[in-house]
Amino acid sequence: MNSWTVRLDKPAQKEFRNLEEGPKRDVSELMQDLAEDPSLVPAIELRHNPDVWRARFHHDRFRIVYQISRQQKLILVKRIRPRPTAYDRMKH
Repeated sequence: MNSWTVRLDKPAQKEFRNLEEGPKRDVSELMQDLAEDPSLVPAIELRHNPDVWRARFHHDRFRIVYQISRQQKLILVKRIRPRPTAYDRMKH
């Protein structure tokens, strides 16, 4: 049983639907790992964005950007994109 809830916001839902099979499979596995225990996923907290993290997947070509709410035990996925566009227009 998962101890954390992983939810995708609307833009991330669309990005997930549009992924090809390989990256979609890899990010699905990554989200399962996040649901088990986000501290075990190799990720980096983004500067200027408290509690917002990024993890690499699919041969380091893609990024998943997510926010952690420890009180709610909720992980909100904000982006699932190729690395070159993963951080476009993010608030600092």
